[in-house]
Amino acid sequence: MLVSISGIDFAGKSTLVGQLALRAGRWQRPGRPKPVVLTFPDRTTESGRWIERALRGDAQFSPPDLQTAFVANRLEKLDILRAGKSDELDVICSRYVPDAIIYGVIDGLEERWLREINEGLPRADLSLLLCTPVEECIRRRAERRAHPERYDGKLSQAGYAFCSMWLREIERGAGYHSVTNFDEAAALLHEFSHRQGKDR
Repeated sequence: MLVSISGIDFAGKSTLVGQLALRAGRWQRPGRPKPVVLTFPDRTTESGRWIERALRGDAQFSPPDLQTAFVANRLEKLDILRAGKSDELDVICSRYVPDAIIYGVIDGLEERWLREINEGLPRADLSLLLCTPVEECIRRRAERRAHPERYDGKLSQAGYAFCSMWLREIERGAGYHSVTNFDEAAALLHEFSHRQGKDR
């Protein structure tokens, strides 16, 4: 199972991903590997360090170059992502392709091109949007962000763009759902697992 958690910065994605991984681990049948958590961008890799510099304004990346770096960063975890998609593992991602598309559009790039450059990545089985009020995210950012980053001033714009994308994808029945808390997310995860006939 491959699950992505999306949302604006400081929505609580990392906390939710960790909680879901613990809950999914309790459902698993004996002998199945523990759930794997991935956070994108992974700032520990070479591409991730370049991305961090660009987000902080320490390096100048054009929007297309930044999106190419995001794709490269995710491709570094392609084996794990494929294992999740093929159900060898349960993989839960904090940020994934939808997030890259949203911020690429905010940077003035075409959504069609952004989708094309991400075609080599497996599609998430479940794409959950964590809906946290923008005002709360701004408050958290002021408390926790040590260094300003590229999209800090665009939280409201990103929030609107996420909602618009999710409404479109929900209409298509593409595995997209919006949640406001852990219980809602865990229920969707459990329902999906049950539909797939997994013994957890």
